[in-house]
Amino acid sequence: ASDVYKRQLVGRLGTGFLLDRFPGHLVGAIAFIIPIIACALLLTDGSSTINQTLAAIIFGLTLGSEVDVIAYLAAKYFGLKSFGALYGAMVMALSMGTAFGPLGAGALYDHYQSYDQFLMLTALLMGLSAIALFSLAKTPTADDRLAEIAEAEAA
Repeated sequence: ASDVYKRQLVGRLGTGFLLDRFPGHLVGAIAFIIPIIACALLLTDGSSTINQTLAAIIFGLTLGSEVDVIAYLAAKYFGLKSFGALYGAMVMALSMGTAFGPLGAGALYDHYQSYDQFLMLTALLMGLSAIALFSLAKTPTADDRLAEIAEAEAA
C-alpha cells in the first residue's frame, strides 16, 4: 500500500507538471487511458506477481490525478465564478464512485467468482471518460475568457 501512495505522489506531481505545459484535456485523457493498461495486465494474467506489481504501479501513478484534472479543467472551461459548485458536484460524483466501486466489485466477484467483469467495466468507463476528454475543445486561455465576457456584455 505504501508503494502505491509513493507512486500516487509522483503521479499527482507529474500530472500538475504536465497540466502546466500541455493542453489539459489531452493530459486528462491520457491519465484516464493509462489505467486501462493495468486492467489489461490483470485480465491477461492476474495471478502473475509481475502483472500485479506493474498494475499496482500504474494504478498508483494515476490515482489522484483525476482530481487534479477535474479541478484544472473546471477552472479553465467554466471560470472561477461557478468553480465551487461545479467542482463540488464533480468531486461528489467521484467520491460516490470511490465509495460504491468496491461494493460493486465485491458484488460482481460474489456473482461471477472473478474480478474480470469489474476490470472490464473499469476499462470501458475509463475509455469512455478518455474519449469525452479528447473531444473537448482546446483549453480556453485567459484571453479567450476575457473575449467571451466582453462579447456577453456587448450583447
